[in-house]
Amino acid sequence: MRFSLFSLPLALFLLELAQAGTIEDNGYKLQSWEDSAYMIYSPHYSSGDNILDLFFFYPKAKVANIRIANNQEEAVHEKKLGLAEIYTDLVEMKGLRPDDMEWVVFDVEDPSTSEVISQIYKGRNIAFDDVVRIFPNDEEWNEIVGTQYYNKMLQVNSKPAQKILLRRQTRSDLWDRPNIVDRIHFSFSTPDEETTKGSEPQIQPPTDDKKDEAALKAMLDEEKEKESEFQVYMEMERVYKVLDSFGNSQTPASRR
Repeated sequence: MRFSLFSLPLALFLLELAQAGTIEDNGYKLQSWEDSAYMIYSPHYSSGDNILDLFFFYPKAKVANIRIANNQEEAVHEKKLGLAEIYTDLVEMKGLRPDDMEWVVFDVEDPSTSEVISQIYKGRNIAFDDVVRIFPNDEEWNEIVGTQYYNKMLQVNSKPAQKILLRRQTRSDLWDRPNIVDRIHFSFSTPDEETTKGSEPQIQPPTDDKKDEAALKAMLDEEKEKESEFQVYMEMERVYKVLDSFGNSQTPASRR
């Protein structure tokens, strides 16, 4: 059977449908925005009204941002999917494997983890808007390992983390009200590093942080460019949900 280059877009489209079916066949609702943000809803979590998982993927930079991951709060049911299963389906939809990602970034929603991060900033006497770099031989490494986000990272990537970055981001809503978000960035070894160094984490910091973090910067630049549009989209989603609650079925086809 011949497979022409003209068939490639169709093949990718069919793959996306198949992967979406894996999630939706288990009773979940999948919504996407701009082919980069993916929202998962479950009738077994908040009656399906609130987002269970929210992912952003940047395939070229090989960066995944997990903004929301509340799978542990979803009620147990026969077709329940875990974070790893949902994440893997979505990554494969983008034509990648989970271990292809060079960075996995978590938005912190846990007050206890935010307090840990705050204490690390104070301990290092680092300015509020600066970046904290943590390596396996640093004492703060184990403090991050003790958070739920390290455990979630282990669910979505089998490679050892080589470096952790802590960063605070200020996002503004539609009314320009600032919201400060703590973020944990996990950096992973490349295939070459795995071959030469085995599975042990890299102990010495990389010699060129700018080069090492180039992919992350590309993701942050793209995120900053699109954030206001995404906030508008999410606000419209909230409006549509209110209309739906009053029995208004005239919602955009893109939401169906």
